[in-house]
Amino acid sequence: AGWFTPALRWQSAAAGASYHVQLATDEAFEDIVLEFVDVDATNVEVPAGALLPDTQYFWRVTATTSSGETQSVPFPATFMTARLADLNGDGVVDSLDLAALIAGWGD
Repeated sequence: AGWFTPALRWQSAAAGASYHVQLATDEAFEDIVLEFVDVDATNVEVPAGALLPDTQYFWRVTATTSSGETQSVPFPATFMTARLADLNGDGVVDSLDLAALIAGWGD
């Protein structure tokens, strides 16, 4: 994962579970940006270019066990993407952002 392709990770629900992951711009999940269905791992990587800068996102995971039982977390997780030029996320665009860009150039 890199600056623009965050990895979403969660705890395993049960052996053999599959997961449904939703990513939205609102806590009610009325504006869903991405969905991952039938995920068999406990992480997904958001594709490059899928997120807007300086935006708050909410995400949630629902597990389905091999017996068909579903389990979900009652509250979504959230994160904020950085401003476009604020590469180190400190809220200021300065030479430290240039250093972060150069350091991550080969990623």
